[in-house]
Amino acid sequence: MKKYLYVFITNIKEAFMWRENLFIWIVINALTYAVYPFIFIAIYGNREELGGYTRAMLVTYFILMPLIDSLTLSYVWDDMGKHVREGTIGQYLAKPMSYLAFMFFSEAGSRVVRFLLSLLIVAIVIPFARHFIVLPHLSLPRFFLFLASLAFGVGLGFLTASALGLISFWTTRSDWALHSWWALSAFAAGYVAPTTLYPPTFQIVISYLPYSLLIETPIRILLDTITTPEVIHRFLVGAIWLGLLGGLNAYIWRRGVRRVDIVGI
Repeated sequence: MKKYLYVFITNIKEAFMWRENLFIWIVINALTYAVYPFIFIAIYGNREELGGYTRAMLVTYFILMPLIDSLTLSYVWDDMGKHVREGTIGQYLAKPMSYLAFMFFSEAGSRVVRFLLSLLIVAIVIPFARHFIVLPHLSLPRFFLFLASLAFGVGLGFLTASALGLISFWTTRSDWALHSWWALSAFAAGYVAPTTLYPPTFQIVISYLPYSLLIETPIRILLDTITTPEVIHRFLVGAIWLGLLGGLNAYIWRRGVRRVDIVGI
């Protein structure tokens, strides 16, 4: 475990070395999310509530989104794809550690920095938006549910991204899979809008997919717009998907490593 802790700390230091670029990326990302509240405020019209959200709750939803996104969204597919395409993955095969675990802790370091910078931006915004938001008030049980939802989101985000990265064992053009995943997760995870605003049939389908744990479920727990039975249902679905994605990663990795051995890397 010490070697993974070393990887984690090293990547925190490296992320701070590139903090200016990271900060600019986070600002652009946050500004993108900032557009959504104005769109939905216009949709509200004279209504006080829409899809179980008041105006203030919806504004808070999009303010919290960059914070949750910085923790659950994984970009590991990019590095893993490069390792495979450039042949540098061979050096990781010789190391006495799990490649997937190495990539997880490596990215975890940059996630910490992304979260801290996102937190800084949100802390700057809140004083100006305090009349338009609601501050979460969590009981201790709800707080633990929130932490558990984050853990599910981090795990599901990483395993999905790593599976996309490992596709590079078979093709140098895996963009189609990435774009398909982005398009689906944008709607199903709650990036575009809370899924309670979708038609009932869509909501039922989404409830059996893992995406809501990436963004919507943690935020809804904070805003107290989701019941405990609903949260438990999403956790059970998430646990099943974690098992499926974990098995898929293990399968792709075993098959992919054989191809690396064949070409003599």
